[in-house]
Amino acid sequence: MYRHQNIDLRKLREDDLNLLFSLKSESWGSTHRISILTMEDQLKWYKSLDSDVHYPKNLVLVASHIKSGERIGIFKIFNVDWVSRTADVAWDVFKSFRKKGYGKQLVSAGSSFCFNAINLHRLNCEILYINLPSSKCAIHAGFKKEGVKRQSVIKYGRYTDSIVYGLLADEFRSNPENIDMIYNHPIYS
Repeated sequence: MYRHQNIDLRKLREDDLNLLFSLKSESWGSTHRISILTMEDQLKWYKSLDSDVHYPKNLVLVASHIKSGERIGIFKIFNVDWVSRTADVAWDVFKSFRKKGYGKQLVSAGSSFCFNAINLHRLNCEILYINLPSSKCAIHAGFKKEGVKRQSVIKYGRYTDSIVYGLLADEFRSNPENIDMIYNHPIYS
């Protein structure tokens, strides 16, 4: 378990898959791609996640509010390069928790985990131009806009841009809001 401010993060478990599947159904329009169409596909995907607990290539973390224990969203860490200490990240907030400030807390907690618990140096993310709430969450956590991939993703029958963001550990740690953190290891249990 990893705690940052009001958010607890833990590794995705098989009993989270139904909730994750529902999230994909309600959020497909604002994400880059969703290739898992059935629960059977999702179970195969879950079982294919890295088994290396020390240097995993991909991690999916479930975020819960520390007081209520309710699951509020998912923070995904993928393409981890342990030599360069970089990773790509993405996140999703469950529909009933949107527009309540949880997205900003989720991105801060996930970024804190990446920098403070697993010692990464840089995080990368791409957010669709049409997903303004997610961009606001990234900027709040300290991500900097680094560029735009023009017309890179098709949604609703039209091409849309993908905004590229990056965040360095030092930038994240320099924000006073991000200092409050408590963690217990291993996250992988």
